[in-house]
Amino acid sequence: CWDDPEADDDEEIVTLEEFVERFEAGTYHARGRTLDGELLKASAELTHDLPAAPANVEVEVEMEGDDIEVEISWASGDDLGNCTYPDGLIPDPGKVPVHRWEIVIEPNEDQIPEGMAISKFTVQLPGNLDADDLEVEVPEAFLEAYLEAGVTEYKYEIGAREKSGNQTFTEGEFEVEL
Repeated sequence: CWDDPEADDDEEIVTLEEFVERFEAGTYHARGRTLDGELLKASAELTHDLPAAPANVEVEVEMEGDDIEVEISWASGDDLGNCTYPDGLIPDPGKVPVHRWEIVIEPNEDQIPEGMAISKFTVQLPGNLDADDLEVEVPEAFLEAYLEAGVTEYKYEIGAREKSGNQTFTEGEFEVEL
């Protein structure tokens, strides 16, 4: 879950188990002052409810002439994907309702010509969609400028977000052949 080969040796990595042990579920309060001395107060609810990672992701790329269609579909998962956790540590992720799905598509930065702007396609969908509706078509307009510049590799992230804001993502890559 936290095996990041690009992490600095000095960087402290906190596993899910360590995090849950450090921070109990409940309401946390914070106080502070602005640079002008004004008092600030805030509170937030922390839950250990983590939705299951999206599963069975499929990317379909179809090209016909100059037209391109990219569709990404997925299914509701029943665990945290690559993230492991001891039984009983957190509520069963497969039973945590998804409040919202978030899909992010971005080009491979290594392929972007110098000076070209980097954009991301992001869409959020309601969590109560039927299993047959868990799909998104990437707008051709998003892909066109990148394809014209020779960018053929893209990354996707599909997130399941719980009502408190906790979220679990599944990520991968796809390629568009020119």
